[in-house]
Amino acid sequence: RARVPAIALGKAIQLINILRDAAPDAALGRVYLPLDMLASENVSNEDILNLQSSDGYRRVVRKVADRAGELLAEAEIGKS
Repeated sequence: RARVPAIALGKAIQLINILRDAAPDAALGRVYLPLDMLASENVSNEDILNLQSSDGYRRVVRKVADRAGELLAEAEIGKS
């Protein structure tokens, strides 16, 4: 019964860490943001690696943050 909330919490934390570390990872030549989301917003890996912000990049960040929030809510609901 606790497995589902634990998995949701783990996924949420992973997404939060991806967002937190986006700039340091880019400085190291790494991109962990979802490639399908980046492509749908016309954001290239080169844009990320060059630390170029755009409306599309901000939309991707918002989508990832929203998903993390959804997963945190799932974990919270399932803990009781």
